Amino acid sequence: MAMWLYQMSKEKELSEDGYKWTPAKYRKEVWEGHYLEWETRKIRTIKSGAKPKAGDTIIYWFVKRGTADPGLYGVGIIFEYDQNERTITHLPIFPSDYIKKHPAYDDEITRIVKEIQNNMPRSTMFKIKNNQTQKLWAKIHTLIIQYSNRKRR
Repeated sequence: MAMWLYQMSKEKELSEDGYKWTPAKYRKEVWEGHYLEWETRKIRTIKSGAKPKAGDTIIYWFVKRGTADPGLYGVGIIFEYDQNERTITHLPIFPSDYIKKHPAYDDEITRIVKEIQNNMPRSTMFKIKNNQTQKLWAKIHTLIIQYSNRKRR
């Protein structure tokens, strides 16, 4: 199974009807718990030309430009990639409900994302290398511990 970074931007339309993302819209969609279908646009892969597939993990990242709330917003599972329509169907999973309220944005996560983007920040989806996957899971694990500690208080 592969891991992908999905880059959200307040300036980018997600559908032909002009629907644009904001952190508030994302938070609402995750809270509602529905399967989401988003356009993929440009996908950056690691020389292999791999495309997203069912069972792959997706990491939700909100870019800094255009919002006061950038950062890592959650994790999801991809259920389908439609290459003709250039869409993915996916579902945010734990700990997305927590992370969406407290996005991870610091020097460490910014460094990891820039490494994943490999000087090509204008793409929508990025295939994540194994060593980068480990770094992201470590950061997400830290967020889960923070969430657990807040719940116990």
